[in-house]
Amino acid sequence: MAIHRIGLGGGCHWCTEAVVLSLDGVERVEQGWIAALGEHASYSEAVIVHFDPTLLPVKDLIRAHLHTHSSRSDHSFREKYRSAVYYFNPHEKEELERTLSELQELFEQPLITLVLPFSSFRASREKIVNYYFKDPNKEFCTRHIEPKLNLLVDQFPELVNPRALTILREDQVEERIDSLPLGYSKVRYRQRTYGVTKTVFDASRSAKVFGEELGGTDFVSFNFYRTTKGNKLRPCEMPVQKVLAFLKSMEILRSQ
Repeated sequence: MAIHRIGLGGGCHWCTEAVVLSLDGVERVEQGWIAALGEHASYSEAVIVHFDPTLLPVKDLIRAHLHTHSSRSDHSFREKYRSAVYYFNPHEKEELERTLSELQELFEQPLITLVLPFSSFRASREKIVNYYFKDPNKEFCTRHIEPKLNLLVDQFPELVNPRALTILREDQVEERIDSLPLGYSKVRYRQRTYGVTKTVFDASRSAKVFGEELGGTDFVSFNFYRTTKGNKLRPCEMPVQKVLAFLKSMEILRSQ
């Protein structure tokens, strides 16, 4: 397995670190500041990503990065938060530029993300490394990082590493499923309304849940089993991360 390196900068490096650590195929992330050359020689918040391109192609890594920071906004803090992809070998420059050009088709506004040569790196102090996963309940994490991780689960579930991103504890999963009324109900999830049907079986110890977006195309479907060996969540033809995100964020709409 050949591990590759790439530098990524965009918003706060706490956010960027959490996003890339949640992707399948990422082996290690170094958080800190990266400097390039010439007019971009100043240090800017960024991370160095060590990843396996056979599991996570560089195009998918960059695609996730572009969608989880302001890659189309040339705001006044761009030196502190430079939107960039940093290469370590000169022969990578052309491929990365071509990748960004291809990904531009996904956005209406022009990308301002730069392809720059890596010059030097200044690592963050240990106290703030792995910032999100040390304590995901911090206000900064819930306000700024968690929405980016939810976006990953919602738009790119196939890229997310289920071992890296634990959105709900097992006891919280059971509690959220039990909170759903038996039969049909409506819930609010990410500003959209879903019709949810919950049925029980196995003497009411286990449940099946199916929800579909009203007036839309999204849906969620899973089974939940209570066994002597513990609880088991079994999504139906979808990543477990999507089910966990739905259970965490859903708001049950009570009838008036």
